[in-house]
Amino acid sequence: MGRKVELLAYPYGWFNQTVETLAVQAGYRGIFTVNWGVNSVTDNPLRFKRRVMENTMSLEDLNQILTAKPLPIEIIQPEDAARIGQVPVIKFRTTDPWIDRVEVKVRSVTEQITKEQDGFFTWSGLESLPPGYHMIVIKGVDHENQPLINSWGFDYQR
Repeated sequence: MGRKVELLAYPYGWFNQTVETLAVQAGYRGIFTVNWGVNSVTDNPLRFKRRVMENTMSLEDLNQILTAKPLPIEIIQPEDAARIGQVPVIKFRTTDPWIDRVEVKVRSVTEQITKEQDGFFTWSGLESLPPGYHMIVIKGVDHENQPLINSWGFDYQR
């Protein structure tokens, strides 16, 4: 085609820090993940957010995706795109002090968790996690009961 390709969409949105480094070395300047959220001009261009639409989604699921706002979080562990060798304890905090309960989902494992005294959310419900790339999806609601969603991923290799 005679044009340099500068954008990449990770297959299924799956990536880790090693893959990201290799993509940059190959000359990509913008890369699409499947992390939830809204993109802004100040975001990392190596981690543009988008959402996979699955054929098993209900109309309610689709509506939630289209109407949800980003859940403001600070990721503690595992880091986004981390490559880890043991089942993680998921830890994060919201930057919205009103939110004290969220739903955490990894694969088909879902759990409602509440904010701890120190302001963090911590979850260790992944004892039987198979190796591979996994997305952590966090859902909550704001003070107006509007859905909030955020996510990040990690690559688990035993």
